[in-house]
Amino acid sequence: MENNTKTNGCKVISFKKFKKLNVLNREIIKDELNNSLINNYKTIILDLDGVNFIDSSVFRLLVEYERLSKIEGKKFYLNNVSQEVDELIHLLHLENKLIYRIAA
Repeated sequence: MENNTKTNGCKVISFKKFKKLNVLNREIIKDELNNSLINNYKTIILDLDGVNFIDSSVFRLLVEYERLSKIEGKKFYLNNVSQEVDELIHLLHLENKLIYRIAA
């Protein structure tokens, strides 16, 4: 995992060592997201560069985190979403529940 914090109130979280986000690494992801939520970041970006699979347990976590971010008045984005993950987002009908940008 690699964390990059920017001073402009934006936190970028990336998991470079994981190709798959699943139940095996869900707690690491959850801890990192929770830490970002309780700090004074206005925008949290989860950089998914290199991630080609997300299982349902992590998708549930991301949807819940999106909901909590809105309650806290924060913005939460997924960035560098692969085609494979984009297909999963659409298959699970989450395209209206998550804000994301597809990798170039």
